[in-house]
Amino acid sequence: MPESSRPQRFYGWTVAVTLWFTYLLAVGLPFYGASVINTAMSRDLQLDKTTIGIGFSIISLAWGFSGPLAALMLNRIGVRYTVTIGALIIAAGALSMALFVNNARIFVAVFGVVIGVGLGLGTNLPTQTGITLW
Repeated sequence: MPESSRPQRFYGWTVAVTLWFTYLLAVGLPFYGASVINTAMSRDLQLDKTTIGIGFSIISLAWGFSGPLAALMLNRIGVRYTVTIGALIIAAGALSMALFVNNARIFVAVFGVVIGVGLGLGTNLPTQTGITLW
């Protein structure tokens, strides 16, 4: 079959599965992974339940408030780069949690703000936009 008459490959399902897997990792690890290790983390860092709750509240706020930034980035640089930047921010936050968090304030800043902004840039809005553009 000549090159010009060969049908183009449809990438829609590849995009959908990739976005689903990215969303699964980006949301699953911070939310459900953190809840699994809360007992050990709170014991090691002397964090009470209120501080961990504040961290989860701040992560939700940062996730939501980063929506306009995510929309701006989606319009300017596209879904692929926005998700990549969000994932890199989440990874930097996870690395910071492992290496630098040693008190309640740093925990709230890193877990709440850094990972929350990463979630905003790498999950809901980019995933929904990617599926819509498909």
